[in-house]
Amino acid sequence: MLIIAATYTEIAPLIERLNMQMIENKPFLLFANEKDRIVISGIGKIKAAAALSYALSQKREHIYNFGYAGGEHVGGMYTIHKVVDKESEKVFHIDTLPKLPRTSCTTFSKPVTTKQKTLVDMEASAIVETARLFKTPVYVIKLVSDKFEPQTLQRKSLLTTNQIDQLLSLLSLQS
Repeated sequence: MLIIAATYTEIAPLIERLNMQMIENKPFLLFANEKDRIVISGIGKIKAAAALSYALSQKREHIYNFGYAGGEHVGGMYTIHKVVDKESEKVFHIDTLPKLPRTSCTTFSKPVTTKQKTLVDMEASAIVETARLFKTPVYVIKLVSDKFEPQTLQRKSLLTTNQIDQLLSLLSLQS
């Protein structure tokens, strides 16, 4: 399984729980254990597409994008069934994980500071489109970090122990 996240802060508790070691730090941070990998892309669509392409060129495997999103219910964790790229207006319908509420996510090129009807992020559409180019299954899981106020984000992980347990349970069902 390959997990892609934009920042180390988003995924650090999972790296620790899975006993992963950093195996590369350039061009992207790449962590691994005996069977799974996590790549940290940096924020934005270009970095996400580049990091995912880099990781998939080494080994093709199911992709799980885990990351923060703006939305109404801070702390809520969702599986995404529809990803919309705001700039290109491309729409991607993707498979979801069981036992999580389903919702849509719109990917923007810049931080969003006005209320939207969907969750918002800056990477999902690029990850889904890249996965499709590689003909690789992809799932998107978002944790709502802020109410369309990205400037309020703190530099600490929002993942709770219960959410990590839930996430690992869901991922083990799919792998």
